[in-house]
Amino acid sequence: MRIAWTTDIAISGLTPSAALAGNYGGGFQFARLRGEEGNPIIIVSADPRRPAVFGNAKTGLHLSNPAFVELQDLEFARLGTNGLNIDDGGDRDGAGAHNVVLRGLRVRDVGSGGNQDGIKLSGLADFRVEAYTIERWGGGGSGIDMVGCHRGATATGSVR
Repeated sequence: MRIAWTTDIAISGLTPSAALAGNYGGGFQFARLRGEEGNPIIIVSADPRRPAVFGNAKTGLHLSNPAFVELQDLEFARLGTNGLNIDDGGDRDGAGAHNVVLRGLRVRDVGSGGNQDGIKLSGLADFRVEAYTIERWGGGGSGIDMVGCHRGATATGSVR
């Protein structure tokens, strides 16, 4: 099932296969966004040729302690601190953040001269970052910053 992203959905929560179209500000934050094995929550642009854009804010999207979540064909642009931030919410002993797939993301123009990252991953396990483009992030940061992450992989991406 695919549904269009609206402010109401952003506030009330997401369901599996949420499809986005259009431009959004940033600052979206979701705690414990959790799909299930075989039924992940998939947040995908309605049209990959015209990706949904999160921009003009401090952070585009922050997922805290997600599980079985996929982000596909989204763009993060003109952000002050981090483009995309995914962390374990401090829950290292519990279920934690795991089984996340990032596919076809475009991240650009994040931060300035400080420690700002294109994609920031903290305490994430069992994840993949695929077919991505990351360009122009903070001078002291990283294209992809992985801190305390386990069993992750990146593939077919470009960091420039």
